[in-house]
Amino acid sequence: MLRSDIFLNVPSEFVASLLDDLTTRYLMPNEVLFKKGDVSRELCFLGRGALNMFADSGCKEFLRKITNDSSTVAAATSTHSVMVGEHSFFFGVSQAETVMSFPDGDVSILVLSKEDYHIRMDKYPECHAILVNSLLVELGLNARGDDATAADDAAAAAGGSESAGNNADAAAAKAAKTAEAEASAANSSEASPTDFRSQLKNILMKRSADSVYEMVIAATEGQGVRELLQKGLDVNTRDFDERSVLHLAAAQGNIRVVQLLIKEGADVHARDRYGNNALHEAVTGNHIGVADILFNAGSELSYDNPADYMTAAAGSGDLDKIQTLIRYGVDVNCGDKDGRSALHLVSSEGNLNVVEFLLAHEADANCRDAWEHTPLDGAVEKVREAFCSFIHLFFCFFCFRLSLPLFSSAFC
Repeated sequence: MLRSDIFLNVPSEFVASLLDDLTTRYLMPNEVLFKKGDVSRELCFLGRGALNMFADSGCKEFLRKITNDSSTVAAATSTHSVMVGEHSFFFGVSQAETVMSFPDGDVSILVLSKEDYHIRMDKYPECHAILVNSLLVELGLNARGDDATAADDAAAAAGGSESAGNNADAAAAKAAKTAEAEASAANSSEASPTDFRSQLKNILMKRSADSVYEMVIAATEGQGVRELLQKGLDVNTRDFDERSVLHLAAAQGNIRVVQLLIKEGADVHARDRYGNNALHEAVTGNHIGVADILFNAGSELSYDNPADYMTAAAGSGDLDKIQTLIRYGVDVNCGDKDGRSALHLVSSEGNLNVVEFLLAHEADANCRDAWEHTPLDGAVEKVREAFCSFIHLFFCFFCFRLSLPLFSSAFC
C-alpha cells in the first residue's frame, strides 16, 4: 500500500490505521471490479494477480495490464500505482476506465470502504487534505482548478507543514468534497480520462469562484474570514480587480482581520490591477493602526506619483494625512507636475500649523517650482492678498460712513 505515492507524506500511524480497515476480496476470472462511468465508494489495492484496464464499458478497447509489481503492458508502456479507483473514491467523479480481473490465475484485492475511511478522518483530518492535494498534483491541477505549477508541486511534497501550505491542503480537501457533491450531475457514462480531468477542473474552478465571492463579503464585513480559511480558502484569494482579501480588510480598517490574514501567510506586497498594495488602502483610508501592522510586516508605500497624494493633502490642509504619508516613506519634498511641493501649497494658503510641521520634518524652504517661486513667495503673496483685502474692506467702510458712492472714481 505504501507503494502508492500519495501516501508518502502522511504519518505512518495513519497508514497503519487504514491497513487495519482493509478487507480482502477474491475476484473470479474476467470479473468487473469497476465499470466505466461508475462512481465507487471503495478504494482498492491489488494484492495478488493482475487487472486489465479498458477504455470502454464493454471491455473492447484494451489499455493496459496492471500487476502486483505495478508494471503495465500496453502500446505505450508506463508505470501505474497498485491503487485503483482513487479518483472516483476521493472526488466522486465517474470512473474513466473499466477494471476487470485477469482471465488467468487468482486475483485478490484489498478494499477500503468510504465509511471506514471517514471514521479514520475524524482522528487524522489533516491527512485527507494531503492525499487529495497529492492526487491533484498527479493530475496536473491545483485546488483552484488551474494547471499546477512548480510551487504547487513543492507544496504537495512538503505535506502542508506551514500555515499557507495548510490552507492550500484544506482548499484541496474542500475541493474534493465539493467535487464529490457536484460530480453526480456532470458524470458521463462514457467519460474518457481527458473528460474526467476537464470535469474535475470545471468543478474546482466553479468552487473557487464561489469562494472568492464569500471571502470578499467576509473581508468587507469583517466577519467569517477565519471560518472560510479553516474551510480551505486560499488566504491570497483575489477578486476581479486583483484585490486580495488583505486589500479589502485594510481598506475597511479592520485590525483583527488584517492580523489574522498576515498570521495565515497573506502576501503584504501583493498589488491590485491599479498597482496598489494593502498599505496603500490603509493609508488612503487613514487607518493608522492597520497601516502600522502592514508596515511592520514589511509592506512598503510605493506610489507611482507620490506628490499627487502629498500635495492633495497639503492643499486641503489635512495634517493627519500628511503625517501618515511621511510616516510611511513619502518624500516631504516631492513636487507635482509644476514642481510645487507641499510646503509651497500650505504657505500660499497661510496654514501656519502645517507649515511648522513640514519644516520640522526637513521640508526645503528654498525649493523652487516651475516659475522659480519659493514657498516664501507664496506666503508673501498670501500676505499681500490679505493686505489688499483689508484695504478693500476699509475703503468700503469709509465710503459707507461718508455716504460716498462705493466705486467713486476718487478711489479708483
